[in-house]
Amino acid sequence: GVEPGYEFAKFAREHAGCVVYSSLAELANSGEPAFDLIVVNHVLEHVENPVSFLLSLKKILSKEGRIYLDVPDVSSYSNVTELHIAHLYHFSVGTLGVASEKAGLRPVAIERHCPPRHPRSIRAVRVTGPGQECLLPSDEASDGARVHALIRTINRRAWLSGFRNRL
Repeated sequence: GVEPGYEFAKFAREHAGCVVYSSLAELANSGEPAFDLIVVNHVLEHVENPVSFLLSLKKILSKEGRIYLDVPDVSSYSNVTELHIAHLYHFSVGTLGVASEKAGLRPVAIERHCPPRHPRSIRAVRVTGPGQECLLPSDEASDGARVHALIRTINRRAWLSGFRNRL
């Protein structure tokens, strides 16, 4: 596994009893063979550059490997209180697909789901091999305008809340 930061990785090594690297670069330079499956569960929304992060994962993925992504679904947010302060990015079905495509990862399937002990989410399976088609639900393929309107509404509510607090 990868646990960012030396101290976090050290703690994980001592308590998990498995091989843990402190960065993707350390993992890439370790001589480990390419991976057939990489799971990124509620992580992508926390990284500074999601496309660069996905490109880094692509480099350590085997030729037929898959990446499983799972992120909170911004289109399910109904109130500014649902925004998490540690999330640098918020994804919809459309924006998760675009980020993956920009990294050269082709979607095989993208769907909404409700995982236990997590907010409503979007999960996606990606491959780098040829011949795989995106199985986006037809009504979800172009949800950009609706999601952008929702984000504007959330941002407006946050601004109004902050303004009221300052009064």
